[in-house]
Amino acid sequence: LDGLWLHVGTPAALCPSPLPKLVQNRRPLADAIARKYAATAERTVVYFPGCAGTYYETRVGQAAVAVLEHNGWNVIYTRQDCCGMPALANHNPAAARRQYVANVRHLVGYARRGIPIVGTSVSCIHMLRSVAPTLHPMDDEATRTLSAHLFDIFTFLSMLHQQGQLRTDVVPIAHTLTYQPDCPHCPHTNWQTVQQVLGLVPGLRVVAGLSSSQHVDRLHPIELLAQAYGDTAI
Repeated sequence: LDGLWLHVGTPAALCPSPLPKLVQNRRPLADAIARKYAATAERTVVYFPGCAGTYYETRVGQAAVAVLEHNGWNVIYTRQDCCGMPALANHNPAAARRQYVANVRHLVGYARRGIPIVGTSVSCIHMLRSVAPTLHPMDDEATRTLSAHLFDIFTFLSMLHQQGQLRTDVVPIAHTLTYQPDCPHCPHTNWQTVQQVLGLVPGLRVVAGLSSSQHVDRLHPIELLAQAYGDTAI
C-alpha cells in the first residue's frame, strides 16, 4: 500500500480488493506540470509521486498538485526512478542501491537550489531519506543535501501551517472516516501531521481503526484536502 489511506464507509466483508488498474500512459500529468512551470520559479516544489502515484493511483498526484498550487506553489516533475523499496523487499539490495543512486542524480540539483522534493508516498520518502543512504554508504554532500530536502506531503503542509502559510479557505465536509496507515509498524508513518492538517476541515472526523486492507472505498488524505479546497475535479 502507498501512503496513508482513509476508508469510506463500513466494511461489509473481509474479502480481497481487486488489483488496481495499470495506467498505460503516465505522461499527461507530468507533461501538464512541465508545461506550466520552470524550475527557476519561486515557491517551487518537485513532486515525487512514486510508482503507485505514477502507475496506479494517478488521481492522488492530481490532488497533490491541486493542493500545492492552491497554496501558491509551482509544481514541477522531473525524471525519477523507483525509490528502491520493492527491490529491497525482494532481497535485491544491489538493485535498490542502483535506483537510489539514479534518484540522487535526478534530484540533488533541485535540492542544492533549496527546492523541496515532496512525495505523496510516505514509504517512498522514508526510503529515499533514511533507508537507501545506508545501502549506499557515502556520507557525501549529495546524499545529505537530498535527504534534507525530502518531505512527505503532509509533513510539508504541516510546516506551512506552522509558518502561517497554509491556506484555510476550506469548505466543510461532514463525514467520519477511518484511518489506515501504510504500515502499522513503520516509524515513518506521521499520523500527527495528517491529523493537524485535516483538522482544519470543519465537520470532518477521522478515527483510527483499520489495520489491514478491507473491501471498502478509500481515499488518500490529500484527495480529501483537495476536495475541501473546492477542487471538484478530484
